[in-house]
Amino acid sequence: MASCWTVLCALVLGLHLGFVCSQNQTTFTESVGTSLATDCPKHCECSPGVGHTGVLCNVIGQLEWPGTCTDIVAYKAGEQKKLALKLTGPADTFVSGFDCLLQLASLDVSQTSLKLVPNMFKGLRIDGSLKLGGNDIERIPKGTFDGILAVDGLDLAHNRLVELNISSFAGLENVRHLDLSYNNITVIHQGALSNMSRLQSLNLASNSLQTFSFKQFSPSVRLDFFSLQNNYLTNLYLESNKTEALPFHKDSQFDISDNVIECSCSLAYFLQALPFPEDYLMNVGNTLCNSPEKLRGQSIALLDSSGLVCTAPEIFMSYPLKQKDLLTTSSITLECHATGFPLPSILWITPWGDHFLHDQAHIPNTLSQNLVISASEIKDHRRYKERNVLMVTDIKADQSGHLIITKIRGSMHGNYTCLAFNPAGNTSKVMDLSLYCGIQSTYTFSLILGGYCASGFLIFGFLVGFIKMVVVWLRHKLYFIVPSFSKAASTVVGAPNQDICSQSGCNSVGVNPRSGDDSTNCDASSITCPNSPTSLSFIEEEEFQEGDHDPEQSGSSSYHAARQHRLRDTIEEAKGRWRDGVERKMERMRKNVQHIRESSSNYVHNIKETGSSAAERMKAGVAHGVETVKYQLQSFKELCGTGDMGTNTISTVTLETDIDSNQQSKVVKQMTFI
Repeated sequence: MASCWTVLCALVLGLHLGFVCSQNQTTFTESVGTSLATDCPKHCECSPGVGHTGVLCNVIGQLEWPGTCTDIVAYKAGEQKKLALKLTGPADTFVSGFDCLLQLASLDVSQTSLKLVPNMFKGLRIDGSLKLGGNDIERIPKGTFDGILAVDGLDLAHNRLVELNISSFAGLENVRHLDLSYNNITVIHQGALSNMSRLQSLNLASNSLQTFSFKQFSPSVRLDFFSLQNNYLTNLYLESNKTEALPFHKDSQFDISDNVIECSCSLAYFLQALPFPEDYLMNVGNTLCNSPEKLRGQSIALLDSSGLVCTAPEIFMSYPLKQKDLLTTSSITLECHATGFPLPSILWITPWGDHFLHDQAHIPNTLSQNLVISASEIKDHRRYKERNVLMVTDIKADQSGHLIITKIRGSMHGNYTCLAFNPAGNTSKVMDLSLYCGIQSTYTFSLILGGYCASGFLIFGFLVGFIKMVVVWLRHKLYFIVPSFSKAASTVVGAPNQDICSQSGCNSVGVNPRSGDDSTNCDASSITCPNSPTSLSFIEEEEFQEGDHDPEQSGSSSYHAARQHRLRDTIEEAKGRWRDGVERKMERMRKNVQHIRESSSNYVHNIKETGSSAAERMKAGVAHGVETVKYQLQSFKELCGTGDMGTNTISTVTLETDIDSNQQSKVVKQMTFI
C-alpha cells in the first residue's frame, strides 16, 4: 500500500514538473521569437532557412539606404547564418554601392531599375549569385565590377545590353555561371569573355547574334552548359577541327536551336570536332540548316562535313565606284557589298593603316597573318580627337559592312580598301577619296563681296563729294550776292521818286494826288515831268535885296520863297524817310544774308565731318575685313593641306583694328590637328 502511495506521489510530482518545464519552454520560445522579430531591420522581412537567412528589404529612397544597410549588418552579426538578401526600391537608391554588406550568401537587386556605376560592388564577397536581371541595363560601365572580392554567378538576363567589350566583365575572373539571355546583344568583342577562366555555364539565348567565335573563351574553359538558342546565328567559327578547340567535355550540353544557320564549309570544323554531335546538341529536332537550298531543313547532327562547300566572295557593288571628290569636314558612308557562301564579312583598311570591322571576333588566323595585325588592333569604332583640336572625326564600321566617316579631315584623303572575306577566300576593292577645301569658293565669294562693297563705298564717296561741291558753290554764290544788295538800294530809292513825281500830274509841285499830302519829299533838282513844258528845276532860290523891288513884286516873291522853302522841307523829309526805310531794309537783308551764310557754313561743316567719319570707318572696316580674310586663308590652307595622318598645326592670325584710333593689333592662335 505504501509503495502504491509512493508511485502515486512520484506520478503527481512528475506531472507537475513536466507542466512547469513545458511552461518554461513555451516562455523561452516566445522570448526567442520576439527577439528575432525585433532584431529584423526596419522595412525588412526575415525568414530563417537552411544554411542561410532570407532577408527582404524595401528601401524607400537613397537617403535611407545607409541606415538600412547598417541595420542589416547588425542583424547579420547576431545570426549564425549568412544572409540571402533581396532589395527593392527606386532606381537611384543603391548608387552609393554595397560595400557596407561585406559578405552575403546571395544578393538580388533585380527589377529595381538599377543604374550601374563604377566600383559599385567594391569590397563585396558573395558566395552565391549576384542577380541584376530586369533592370533595363543598356551598357555595363567600365569598372563596374572592379574590387569585388568573390561572386559565383552573375545574372544579367532580361536587360537591354547591345554589346559586350573587353572591360564589361573585368574583375569577374572567378565567375562560374553567367546568364545574358533575353537581351539585344549583337556583337561580342574579342576578349570580352576571355578573363573568365572558371566559367562553367553561359546562357546567350534570345539575343541578336549573327556569328559566334569559340576564340572568345579562355583555353582552359570547359562548359557544362552553353546556349545560343533563338538568335540570328548563321555561322560558328572554329580555327581547328580538333576536339580541344571546343570548350566542351563529354557531358557538355550545347543548344543552337532556332537559328538560321548556313550549313557551309565554316561548319565543317565544328562537326569534325564533335564526332557525335547528337550527344552534345540539345533540341536536335530544331537545330536545322537554313541554307543552302539543298540542305534546308536538315538536322545539323546528321550532316556529312565532307559535303559542306563554300563560295569565294566577290564584290558586286561599292560606293564610290573608284574615285570621289569630297568637301573637307563633311561626312560620307563608304559601302561595299559582296556575294559568297557563307556571306562574306567586310574589313576596311584606311590610308593610314587602321582596320575597322563590325565583329572582329571571327577573323581567320590566316587572314590576320597576311595582314600582319592582331585581332586587338581591329576596331569597329574609333574617335580621332586631340587636345586643342576643334574638329572631332568618328569612323565606325556598322553591321551591314559600311564604313561611316563623320567630319572627315583634309589629311584623311587617299585609298580606302574594302576587303571581303569568308572561309573560302577574300577579295578587295580600292576607293580613292580626294578631298577639297571650301576655302576656294569662299575666297571667290569674298572677292565678289569685296568688289560690291568697294563699288558702294566709291558711289557713296562721289555723292558726298558732289554734295560738298554744291555746298561750297552755294557759299561762294551767297558771298557775291551781298554787294549786289547794296547797289540795288539806289534803284529802290529812285523808283518811288519817279512814281511820286509822275503821279503829281506835274502841275502841282511835289504833291501826290492819291495821298492828298502836299508834304511829299522830292528833290527839286531831280524831279522832272515828261508832259510838262517846264520842269521843277525852274524853282530856284532867288536872292532878294532890300529896296530892289516894289511892294507888288515883294508880296509875290515872298509867296514864292515860302512855297519854295516848304517844298524843300517836304522833299528833305521824304528823302529822310526813304533813307531810313531803305537803311532798315538793308540792315534786315544783311542780317538775313549773314544768317544764311552761317547756316550754310555749319551745314557744310557737318556734312564734311559726317562724310569724313563715315568714310574713315568704312575704310577701316574694309581694311579689317581684307586683312582678316587674308590671314584666315593662310590658316585654312594648312587645314585643307594634303599631308600624312601626322600632326598639322594651324596658325590663326587675326588683325584687330580700333576704328576710333585707327590702331591695329595682331592676335596669333595656334591649333594642332591630328
